[in-house]
Amino acid sequence: MATRSVLGILLLLSLAAGKVTAAEVPVLLADVNQETETPFRSTAEPHDFFRLGDRLLFSTRGGYEDDGILWSTDGTAEGTHMVSSALCPVYCHGIKPLAVWRGLGILVTASGDPRDSYASVYRLWRTDGTKAGTIPLTGTLTDYPEVVSSPELGFFYFSGSRRATNDGPVLWRSDGTRAGTSVFQDARGATFYGPHSFTFWRGRLYFVAGDGEQTGIWSTDGTPEGTSFVTAVGEGAEQQSRLQATSSRLFFGSGESAEDLWVTDGTPEGTRRLLDLNPAVCLVQTDRCEPVELQSMFTLGEKFYFITNRKNHGNEIWSSDGTESGTRPLIEMPAYLNVPIRFDGRWLLSASGSLWTADDDFTRLEPLSGCAGGVCPQAGAFLHRTDSGAWLFAGGDTAHGSEVWITDGTGAGTRLLADVCPGPCDGYRGRYSSSTVLGSAVFGSAAGKTYFAAFSNPGTDSSVVDELWVTDGTPAGTHRVTGHVSDLGLLGDLAVFGTGGHEHLRSTIWSTDGTAAGTRRVTDLRMLAPGSDPSFHPLRNGVVFLAGEGDRQALWTSDGRPEGTFRFFEFPRNRNVYDDPWIRVGGLYFFQAESTDEDPRRVELWRTDGTAQGTGRVAIFPRQTSIDLPVAWNGKLLFETEGTTGCSFWSSDGTAAGTREILPPQPGMRCPTAVTAFGSRFVFVARVKGPDGLVPQIFVSDGTPEGTRQISRIRSYREAFEFDEPVAVGGVAFFRIHAAGRLHGDDWEVWRTDGTPEGTYRVSQASKWSEPNDLYGFRGSLYLSASIGTSAVIGYFRIPVRGGEPVLLAQTGYDVREFRYTPLESFTPLGDRLLFMAYDDTHGYELWVTDGTPAGTRLLRDIRTGPGSSRPSGFIQAGDRVFFTAQDGEHGRELWASDGTPEGTRLVWDLNPGGFSSFPNGPLNLPTLLTVAGGHLFFSADDGETGLEPWSLLVPSPAPAPPLARLPDTGRD
Repeated sequence: MATRSVLGILLLLSLAAGKVTAAEVPVLLADVNQETETPFRSTAEPHDFFRLGDRLLFSTRGGYEDDGILWSTDGTAEGTHMVSSALCPVYCHGIKPLAVWRGLGILVTASGDPRDSYASVYRLWRTDGTKAGTIPLTGTLTDYPEVVSSPELGFFYFSGSRRATNDGPVLWRSDGTRAGTSVFQDARGATFYGPHSFTFWRGRLYFVAGDGEQTGIWSTDGTPEGTSFVTAVGEGAEQQSRLQATSSRLFFGSGESAEDLWVTDGTPEGTRRLLDLNPAVCLVQTDRCEPVELQSMFTLGEKFYFITNRKNHGNEIWSSDGTESGTRPLIEMPAYLNVPIRFDGRWLLSASGSLWTADDDFTRLEPLSGCAGGVCPQAGAFLHRTDSGAWLFAGGDTAHGSEVWITDGTGAGTRLLADVCPGPCDGYRGRYSSSTVLGSAVFGSAAGKTYFAAFSNPGTDSSVVDELWVTDGTPAGTHRVTGHVSDLGLLGDLAVFGTGGHEHLRSTIWSTDGTAAGTRRVTDLRMLAPGSDPSFHPLRNGVVFLAGEGDRQALWTSDGRPEGTFRFFEFPRNRNVYDDPWIRVGGLYFFQAESTDEDPRRVELWRTDGTAQGTGRVAIFPRQTSIDLPVAWNGKLLFETEGTTGCSFWSSDGTAAGTREILPPQPGMRCPTAVTAFGSRFVFVARVKGPDGLVPQIFVSDGTPEGTRQISRIRSYREAFEFDEPVAVGGVAFFRIHAAGRLHGDDWEVWRTDGTPEGTYRVSQASKWSEPNDLYGFRGSLYLSASIGTSAVIGYFRIPVRGGEPVLLAQTGYDVREFRYTPLESFTPLGDRLLFMAYDDTHGYELWVTDGTPAGTRLLRDIRTGPGSSRPSGFIQAGDRVFFTAQDGEHGRELWASDGTPEGTRLVWDLNPGGFSSFPNGPLNLPTLLTVAGGHLFFSADDGETGLEPWSLLVPSPAPAPPLARLPDTGRD
């Protein structure tokens, strides 16, 4: 992790490279919160270990904090390093290994809005364990790919849905390069749809798919010319048919529900049906089907076996030698059974919870008996085959509950390994983290030892945490290694595992040889410290900020230097202070707080001038009262209260005596939904009763009932856009109104007012656009973004305040699957231009610029090269640049700056070195709070040691600005 000395070294290197100036070094103002409680955020747990050569690769995904990161380790601290953080953007669901092929790891990444599983996108990658050798093989896919590989062929294959065509899974082929990865077609140019049941046999790939004309089994040598159709399968078998090969034959199911057994030698002529069974019986009343199981197939040498359940016969084991006469039932089981486990000269079966043994040819069947310790256990799933050939399985009895057992297929060789959860509680529960099943309980075997997850805590599923256990196959050699591990991989004789999550302050890699003495920490990947999460507000020549310190909050002030940063007021422990909104009126800030020891809680209005003497409570409001829509007006705070009797406007000069109701609830008027100061008056939107129901209207007021009047005449049904933030520009205020319902469909409108009825009307539209966002006033025009036609097309408009049609500056896309609810970043001025965030399919969400004309609206820089999104956020102008945070796919989310040119858009500082982020990421890409005051940029960041704490950056004075060019107006005055 980063240390102060490392930071200094990085500074010298950066200065030597000309990357930043000496003034542009972030400074930690104070480590405000030094409490020891676990932070709300969670560390990135290491997951998905896999072996690649003589190293283990694994990944971390950091929730809202970090991108997914691919790592490599040889089991030592110096040999553990980041491979790439460019694979999986926030919110990353995982980086999963799918195959290892010719020295390459084939990975799939999944990312998207965590609240919508249908919004996930997937991408296939390859890695050789180096950054340069880690590259994407596909664009985004809409479903999870299935990969099949064989070193015998020059390609590997996978199924995947192309996002652009949205035509369902198709067959792809890859040689491990981006150029050599494409949808596979036969010699006729046909694409294979719905491929599955991949089987390598006799140097060729066999699979089930359709080409638009016929569906069945296909065969290929990896070339279009060497691809041929073998045989059709029944309609119901298109998705159910499975292939199983011996050295000389390929068996598969066909028919209405894949219930008939067929065999092929790989040619149409050599394909024939062996067994005709009745199709599945489905009961319409219960929507339940009794399938004929031909999917439970297994082989032993040239012998092929399968399980079926013919009517009046129950579950049977059959065998086939590839002929009709040699396809016959062997033995009938008394209950449902799983695929048998093979031991020398015998089989072991688990059927409806009991263990059975059978001879080599399935001619004799009997319950397993004579287990060590007495009665043989009830059997669940077979879990893992150990290095010795024995099998671990989930077994249970009344004395021990469900635990991990071992068997060599005989009664004498079947024994309980450990009563992990003493008594009748369950030590084996699958694998859980809290109450979520993660997968198999067994991690694997190395050096004769098998590692598995077990539970010694008899509590409820939501309170227990699994532990890492190891066994050498004997009760004496079965013991606990450590507590919960996130995942584990095997490297030689060692097991390498990760820890982290909500209960840990560190994301750490460990190694073990299965003993307490041989278990050691390898290295820390990520550390989390409880931060103060400060929020900054300019005041005089610095800032005042609210910060959390353990179980209480305090106010601090800073001039941008550590020695000028100090606490000046501490709130009682029973106060919860809101960090938003803070409204500045002259030299005062107003904010809200609530008492936490009352039910319901009381809302309070507070003020501060940046001193202890000037900080205090202004007013306490009755229970069940809320404060909304605060703005500065006429040198006072204007705000709305909503109580049991309705909504009213209040004003405050910062004293109790000067805080009073000025506009009580008005008859027939609902609560205001938007308000803005308008000179000596203010303008607001509120709903009143109309012919078709409640209709939002625009009002102007001088703060008295008699000086409040309606200036709009909206007659048809609409709804107010709740808690809108109006924009005032050039003596005109702009509002949004939601025109929803039976008369208008679903549309948002922009209305304007100059405070008169004649100057209050809906903004004209040059084309159909809806859902206006990011309203911003600049140089006599209103800028906004809006949907055009569909929600996936975004237009950027400039509307002259003096009237005229909107000017369409640019039309881009909108990625509804990567981040369905990602808002576009607000326009931010830089000289005579505006910077903003926009999306296109080629670059993702990136930094754009406009000068107010279509020709001058363009992508400024593709910070995260390619289709991945840097999602710049938190724009703020300081000096002659705009500062913001972004992710470039290498450094995590860090501080960036732009002077409005591509070459002048650069990373300012990698505060948290490597792929980890200094600034948190959110699923909504919420703006990062950057504040400029007193010649400094203030921000909240995490350097990997302190948690989110206050930092500052000295901002050089801007160069003299050239005169602004005049924008052309369109339309009428």
